[in-house]
Amino acid sequence: MRDMFGFDISTLTAYQGYFLDEDKLKASASGGGATILSETVIDMGGVVFGVVYSDDFKNSEYYCADTKDKLNKLKSSKYIYSKKEICIDGEYKSVYQVVADYLNQGRYVLYTGLGCDTYALDMYLKKNNVNTDKLYLVDLICHGPTDPVVAKEYIENLEKRFKSKVVDFNVRYKKKGWTPPYIYAAFENGQIFTERFYDSDYGYAFGKYSRQGCYSCRFKGANHVADITLGDYWGITKKMKGFNPNGVSLFIVKSKKGKNLLKKIDTNKFKLRNADLEFALKYNHSYYEIKSKYKRYDSFVADIRDIGLNKAVYKDMGFLKYYITKSGMKSLIITILEAVNLKNFFRECKKKLTSRG
Repeated sequence: MRDMFGFDISTLTAYQGYFLDEDKLKASASGGGATILSETVIDMGGVVFGVVYSDDFKNSEYYCADTKDKLNKLKSSKYIYSKKEICIDGEYKSVYQVVADYLNQGRYVLYTGLGCDTYALDMYLKKNNVNTDKLYLVDLICHGPTDPVVAKEYIENLEKRFKSKVVDFNVRYKKKGWTPPYIYAAFENGQIFTERFYDSDYGYAFGKYSRQGCYSCRFKGANHVADITLGDYWGITKKMKGFNPNGVSLFIVKSKKGKNLLKKIDTNKFKLRNADLEFALKYNHSYYEIKSKYKRYDSFVADIRDIGLNKAVYKDMGFLKYYITKSGMKSLIITILEAVNLKNFFRECKKKLTSRG
């Protein structure tokens, strides 16, 4: 098993699942794994820390939820690097210190972040001799967040285009189900805008521009410090048990504490079942592989700073690719290919050619 993935997976177990409530499922990035874990900890009298957008959606920061109603702010992906600060009574404090304060009060705490975030918290608590028996660490299968400048410029470009402030924003909107992900933006003037995430300037930059440290990440494979790692259960198909067209979460569990937390999940609300660990890892390379640096990284990043996100993406993609993507031709081609059974199409063509011969 070490030869296949480059590290020992014998201590890991995998689970898959999704919310049975369709509204909750559709509001989640994948199957609602983070939300069900959060609800479980809140039912235990605990608090939940996770990342939310700033009020203008141009940045992200930490937030603490102590009721289920407050969990809505934490839902879905952000894809930008977050400030490790949290606003408490109008004052910004270190999120690590606030977590320590709750643990010192004897409260259960669920902390969700990237691999580097959970490691930093773990080190902070150890350095300050904080008892972590009631702490649950959850990290996310990370593809490398992009810089907040990408979100800032994307939002500002939308607001200029629609002549109105963005009042709601999501980069994992399920317009047609789990995939493909869409961007959703609602404006103060009532207008709504959607586009495929990976056809957007935001999505393009996300794939090309991460923080420098992401290209030498130390928190992959055996180096995850979290009790549970969450992600999408990529690779699952409609013919496989546990599939849901609106999303399926993957839980990779590393510790006994993580397993015990999963046992507390209300299975009347959430469909949880065992998953094939090797299959899950096969389709989630980012659990153990470091992101490759884009060959034109330096020039692309410099262009974002110098000429802005939109012009930088246009310059990097080139006219033809940019036009095909933005004109909707790419989406149309993909839709046609998905609708047509190409295997049968080519089989019939072969038959006709053979019969003519």
